[in-house]
Formats: sequence, structure tokens, C-alpha cells
Amino acid sequence: MGTADTTIPDTDYPNFNPFMVGFPDPYLAQAFEWRNGQLINLGALPGNNSSAVFEVNGNGVGVGMSETATVDPYTGWPGDNA
Repeated sequence: MGTADTTIPDTDYPNFNPFMVGFPDPYLAQAFEWRNGQLINLGALPGNNSSAVFEVNGNGVGVGMSETATVDPYTGWPGDNA
């Protein structure tokens, strides 16, 4: 499991959530799974949103987050949800 850029422009750019990708990125990043030689995009919540996976346990279960198409009122960053 991991996170990689897509070819989809990020409409939030140059605003970004540093917990999702640690730098301004003009493209959406999305979580992926590599299984049996096949790349599987795990997607994100509906809208123009990035997603990321951060930890994977011994059973291959990943934990991550997705942007939510909202703006966090305290930080001004794109909102996210686990």
C-alpha cells in the first residue's frame, strides 16, 4: 500500500493539507494497493479529493485518510476524514 500522484489536477492547489501530502502538489494523490502484480487505486471520497495510506498492519490492512471537499475553518486547509 502507498500513495501516489494521479494525472488529475488538484483544484485546491496551491492550498494543501500537510497531513495528506507534505508539500503543495498540483495533482491529486490517491492511496493504492499492489496485490498479485496488479495496481489498485483505492480512491478518495467524492469530489476533487486526495487520499493517503499511512500505516499497514501485519495482515495487510491499511489506515489512511481522504480529503472531504470542505475547508477546515481553523486551519484553512482542505478538510480530511480518517
